Amino acid sequence: MAEPDDLPIETAPAEAAGEGRSRRRPPWFSIAGLTLLLLLIAAVIGFAKWIDTENGHRFLIGRVASLQPSSGLRITIGSIKGSIYKRAQLRDVRFSDGQGQFARIADADLSWYPLAWFSKRLDIDWLHIGSAEFVRLPKLTSTGARKSILPSFDIRVMSLRVDRLALGAAISGKPHVVQARGRADIRSGRAVISLRAYALDSEIGRAHV
Repeated sequence: MAEPDDLPIETAPAEAAGEGRSRRRPPWFSIAGLTLLLLLIAAVIGFAKWIDTENGHRFLIGRVASLQPSSGLRITIGSIKGSIYKRAQLRDVRFSDGQGQFARIADADLSWYPLAWFSKRLDIDWLHIGSAEFVRLPKLTSTGARKSILPSFDIRVMSLRVDRLALGAAISGKPHVVQARGRADIRSGRAVISLRAYALDSEIGRAHV
């Protein structure tokens, strides 16, 4: 006969009950998770609204100015008016390289679709540049990463209008002022560009690309 101390002790039901309790999460856990998700969504919506305010525009301007790509290209924006989600007005946009400023857009109005950026596409309905100057070609630092001069993302500009573009002597041999109309479609490493340029000083005539 087995001694009392040698009798088997059945613990399986108790262990199973303990495992069942561990699998069942308390109600407060689900409520906390849902609350956290709602707070995160509210924060994203709040930021999206704030970034399109005057303070948000200043934040974007500061971020653009702080970008320092290895190519040496620097871009600054004087001000942003309107809505960055549809129609915006940019003022005093300057482009510089290691030798200083090479181009400037005094004023530009654009209508675009920012959601297209999630598909790696810059989709601009129309771009109207009132006055700009292009003093010389940029001298950017080669990174050695890509050989193509085309960007890695697609660009579509349905309507481009430039009322006054001052070209420096380093570009056209001597200073000229032109206006231009056109459109562009750049995708998958191919560019289809239609551009008509008219000289306001009438010395270089008309050009069509």
